[in-house]
Amino acid sequence: MKQTRFAVLLAASITLASAGALAATPATQTLSGKDLVTLCKATTEAAPGAAIRPATPEWQCRSYLQGYFEALHWINHASPLRSPMYPPGMRPAGCISLPDFVSFTDLAKVIVTFADAHPDALADTASGLTHGALEEKYPCPAPPAGQVP
Repeated sequence: MKQTRFAVLLAASITLASAGALAATPATQTLSGKDLVTLCKATTEAAPGAAIRPATPEWQCRSYLQGYFEALHWINHASPLRSPMYPPGMRPAGCISLPDFVSFTDLAKVIVTFADAHPDALADTASGLTHGALEEKYPCPAPPAGQVP
């Protein structure tokens, strides 16, 4: 029950985070990589230390990234489906090794830089582009010899 409530809250937070960007797209579509890059470019161009107001592109980029990390955590650690679907030692969503501190502005720059270097990723979903960007920028170290990742 607790996990079900968490999943519902997570879905609601991701929906609210991307509501502005999705306003111009049909309800059946998810946020595209191109839409996310547009939101995150506004974040990278904002004045340092500027207040982030709700419903602005900066807020939407930050909220999307926050929801992305919440979902990634749930997939990798809390999902009741994790064990049957993914044997021990397998990483269901790839591997990202973030530094001890990284700001939302830094993450937005990673998204925009990745999209500039990989324009084909703009056609992907926002989550696909985000994961590709983070895996490229913050890869996990290779496992020790003989150990399955």
